[in-house]
Amino acid sequence: MQPALQDASDALSEQSQLLIDCVILLTQEAGCSLDTLPLIGMLTEDPSIDEIMQRVLVSHPWMGSRFREVLEKMPAEMLLMMRGVTAIVISYDIRPSKHSIYSGAIYLDPNVMWLTREERDVIDDTPDFRSGYGAELQFDFLRRYVISNTDIQSLPRDIDTISLSTASLLFHLLAHANNLISPADIDLLDRFLPIHLALTGVSTSSRLSATYPLQSSTLEALAAVSFLGELSSAVQQESTAADLGAQFAADYASDYFNYTSEFEDFAMIFEEAMMFHSFGVQKDVAFTQAGGSRCGDYIVEWGQRNRLADPAVQARANFVVAELLPEYAAAVENTLASMPGVVSMTTGLSWCSNINLNVASTSASINNGSVDVDDAPVEALPSEG
Repeated sequence: MQPALQDASDALSEQSQLLIDCVILLTQEAGCSLDTLPLIGMLTEDPSIDEIMQRVLVSHPWMGSRFREVLEKMPAEMLLMMRGVTAIVISYDIRPSKHSIYSGAIYLDPNVMWLTREERDVIDDTPDFRSGYGAELQFDFLRRYVISNTDIQSLPRDIDTISLSTASLLFHLLAHANNLISPADIDLLDRFLPIHLALTGVSTSSRLSATYPLQSSTLEALAAVSFLGELSSAVQQESTAADLGAQFAADYASDYFNYTSEFEDFAMIFEEAMMFHSFGVQKDVAFTQAGGSRCGDYIVEWGQRNRLADPAVQARANFVVAELLPEYAAAVENTLASMPGVVSMTTGLSWCSNINLNVASTSASINNGSVDVDDAPVEALPSEG
């Protein structure tokens, strides 16, 4: 690993070794104290890009340069959330991306950030270890972010489009990082303890779960199969996309992945709220028949765009944003209140065919070219851990 900043100063070399010791070489039982490696928010209330880059470690130099380019595309609210981490690690062999409570760092899979074939070729292409979970089930759950009826993953790769994909990942991981540390509590942490021992308060995700609990025990049990690798029962193997879509529609989650844990419920709904607020990006979700290798093979049995516009789901989003990012809570609430309404997909049509739902265009700045929708990527797993 190497620092993203290329400076030969003794001070930087010492900082780089500290980062390596505390976020790469650590063990869970021997995390560095917050006095040794404080959260970024312990040093500044409003982190700048330069201050964030001082905490970045990469396996290849292009990853550091690209991350800076991406940060330059990020809104102020994203940079503010960096106060809840100790470091950012970007490496060819990270999959899936994750946040560690033991180091206080986030670890990014660079697959969202490459722009050239040479950059792509250095990234380990080992499949996500969760990719085979739930293969025996009769349904799939798909998700995509869209702009003007276009899946952002089908757009040509340039700095604007990869910044959108990286933004969704960062909002999710930073939600995890800030979940156990409210902005008001950062200065109250015991600096002489490792971060996982210093966190003694009630998490925001626990308050969300207590105030706005999810209801479907069926979806919770199935999520453990799909995302945690638990064995499925005969009854679960007979579950249909239509039946599960009906249960999902009657509940308050924004995504099937929310049912994995209260932590993922919290992070998913925050990510979606901030993607719409910050970039005007809308989200599609659907339960489909188990599909094949192309998105045209996935037949929708229940699906929606802008589920976040449902009043019950939106109330949960407003709660999370108010707890996690109070400086922007009023602005986000106003943005969500004005978002387009929920649009239902047409059952019996493919996931691809349901891309054109004729909703209002959004304002994100991107290259408007796209590729054949039948071959567009299908995301059955979130890119974060």
